[in-house]
Amino acid sequence: MLSLIPSTITIDLFIHITFVAALALLLPFVGIPSLFLAGLHTYIHPDDVDDAGIRRRRRPGDSDKPNPRNRSLRDNKLDLDESSKAQIFRLKLTDDRLKSRTHFDLFSGAFNLTLLSSLSLSLHILLNVDAANSGVVKSGTPIPILMGFLGIGRLILAVVKVGSAGSEETWKRLGFVFFSGFSTGAFVVFGVIPRWVLDFTLQEKLDWLGKLILSTLMGCIAGYLYVPAFRSGRCLWLGTDQLRCNLPFVVVSRGYLSRALLYASYVMPVFASLLWITPFTEAFARRRRSFDGFRAACMAITGGSQILAVRTNVQTFLNEGVLSWYRGLHGSRVPDLEQSRARVFLRDRYLCSAGVQFFVPPASVLLLVGLSRLVGGGLVEEAVLFLAWWIVVVWGVMCSVVLVSFRRGSLYIS
Repeated sequence: MLSLIPSTITIDLFIHITFVAALALLLPFVGIPSLFLAGLHTYIHPDDVDDAGIRRRRRPGDSDKPNPRNRSLRDNKLDLDESSKAQIFRLKLTDDRLKSRTHFDLFSGAFNLTLLSSLSLSLHILLNVDAANSGVVKSGTPIPILMGFLGIGRLILAVVKVGSAGSEETWKRLGFVFFSGFSTGAFVVFGVIPRWVLDFTLQEKLDWLGKLILSTLMGCIAGYLYVPAFRSGRCLWLGTDQLRCNLPFVVVSRGYLSRALLYASYVMPVFASLLWITPFTEAFARRRRSFDGFRAACMAITGGSQILAVRTNVQTFLNEGVLSWYRGLHGSRVPDLEQSRARVFLRDRYLCSAGVQFFVPPASVLLLVGLSRLVGGGLVEEAVLFLAWWIVVVWGVMCSVVLVSFRRGSLYIS
């Protein structure tokens, strides 16, 4: 078998090409994105029916004749099941239901390509090939690098398509966030923030054009993280029952594992981002090389923990519509449920859009950390790892701002 391989293709390069090609053909048939979201519960309202439509289910022995003893109570109290149409159904998401939701193709494509890129990067790291001795091409290094950049490009395309339907007010906020991210990035890469604050040396290695490009990338990252981080903060606030509503269909973190994932998805970005602050670096660093590996591992764990929390965040996103419906139902004697019904419908319709926004940032961090292990060190490695750190920092800061706003009452879940 090995004799059939052309002499210009080494064993390592052949393994990479075969591995990527086999997975590219296999993953679309396995349906891992559907399995990832399958089993979650969505909620729908039944269509309004008239008197000739579906009748209320009666227990055996019930009579159609009114009970005189309950007539006065019926006259003075609304029957929510009939008068207010206070009905809501809970459905378990299956493969067919997920495929009918908006932007499922974006979520599926981004998930599959991210998985393929991550496995290709992991294979190259496990093979532990010395590219300096065997050559860059013969070692198969271009294959995982190409797959990594393709995965990042697909993630960016997915989140841009999902966020392109925002309102004018949302675009104004995105512009402000972009300008803030660009300004902060310019302060960092142009050396306004000194070295004793941040443990980066990019400002010493880049020319002015490279610094301008990197600052622009930082502004774009801050802009596309605005909506996902805002939703993640809302899900953390609601999923951990900070409202103290004690509603079992709203609080999804009833188990210790779900609660731990929600908290880890917030704590890990904050902790990992602090490892590049120079005072913390001096406090933790014993040996520089091992500490750099520890920081990269913390970044990878951060991305992994946030990916594991995607299911919980999507379920909380769906449950937020139910909470709105429940509050509208009990907010007045004659509730108007049209707005809450619309919220439940929209969350069911766009659950895959929320899945894309929850999935893209941590997946980008994982791919960037993996690429930093393969690009050969030096300026490129530090720039790639710096972008991964910036994603984590922006995510942690925005989530913290959202949580503080909820705590102080500036924001609330209606």
